[in-house]
Amino acid sequence: MVTERRRPVLMVECQWADAPLDRGVRYPAERFPTAEAWQVSATGQKDSLAPIGVRVAACVGAAPYPGVSRPAGNALGRRFGPTTMPLG
Repeated sequence: MVTERRRPVLMVECQWADAPLDRGVRYPAERFPTAEAWQVSATGQKDSLAPIGVRVAACVGAAPYPGVSRPAGNALGRRFGPTTMPLG
């Protein structure tokens, strides 16, 4: 959770694979509806918006693991080289 002046502005829940919306992001998203909320997965394929406003997406460009391909960008459309990873 990222806060600004003690108020949540961004919430991110990380999963290995596609999974149902986790309560770790669902509860705070309901409590703080003005904050941006994401559930990302390293190997998933989903890209949708949950009814409570949580974006569910694959984390494109995650660190490579055996058997997992590495696309040329991330979920925000930013591109990076084969040896560099974005920090934010």
